[in-house]
Amino acid sequence: MALPALLLTDKDIRKDATPVMLVYFHSVLITSGEVLMTKGLVDRTRPFVYNENAPMSEKQKPDANASFFSSHTALTANAAAYTAAVYSIYHPNSKALPYIYIGAAAIPLTTGYLRYEAGKHFPTDIAAGLIIGALNGYLMAKWHKSK
Repeated sequence: MALPALLLTDKDIRKDATPVMLVYFHSVLITSGEVLMTKGLVDRTRPFVYNENAPMSEKQKPDANASFFSSHTALTANAAAYTAAVYSIYHPNSKALPYIYIGAAAIPLTTGYLRYEAGKHFPTDIAAGLIIGALNGYLMAKWHKSK
């Protein structure tokens, strides 16, 4: 979630540090709200609950029914997409943009994969988190860009 702080290493972006960081925090609040609301409305059991080797104490926690959608993946996708979008606004002709967007995709994909391997989420939980988080981060940056 601290990824957008890297934007402040760029002197052009650093001049607008306050609005850039405020818009990022706004996108985090929106994404977090969507995650919490959805988890409250959708009672989806986590994959580890079906694992007979998982401890019963873990299976009985309230969080065991909060699989949809992945908040870790959504917040990581939000941060990565926001960072890439802001950089592209300030440096639209940068030759680094393809690599920045590849990195912005790789980070939440890795997070999602690790959450899947840990038995915390189904692939659809991860896909929803990726889509919602990335859209929030990207669109917030683009909608709030300076004219």
